[in-house]
Amino acid sequence: MTPLNAALFDDRICSLSGPLRWWFRRCQSFAARLRGSLRLRSVSKGRARILVIDDDVEMRTTLEQTLKSAGYEVVLAANGEQGLRQYRAHPADLVITDLFMPEKEGLETIIELRRDFPEVAILAVSGKPTAGALLSVAKRLGAVEAIEKPFEPHELLTVVEEVLG
Repeated sequence: MTPLNAALFDDRICSLSGPLRWWFRRCQSFAARLRGSLRLRSVSKGRARILVIDDDVEMRTTLEQTLKSAGYEVVLAANGEQGLRQYRAHPADLVITDLFMPEKEGLETIIELRRDFPEVAILAVSGKPTAGALLSVAKRLGAVEAIEKPFEPHELLTVVEEVLG
């Protein structure tokens, strides 16, 4: 749900009547299904778009090279705020996000993506000492898969292929 749509449902700002609210939600539901259908079509063509969100420049570059070498279109963001802006402007088939970042951490990013774009596929990654527990939390918050750094390129590609179907 976009901030504008969220504002429309905030009773303090605007109160929609029952039928109008129902119709508006149905339109949103249809739009989400349509986006999901388009996402599936782009994946089936073999050129899926992947948004990588990580504050570590080396990790972003490594993920970009690995994914591009496998034929994916890759878009990069240095933190959750940038990633959300990128996704809103140009939705991706998959979002790969680190959990520890400045400005907006990965868990916050996952929550916001899942709330606003329920159909988005999210892969959480982390290499911090508490990664195992946080990756488990990330999955409960909406990440479809989670992997711990460091990982081999083939491991990442295997998970990406499974997530994209």
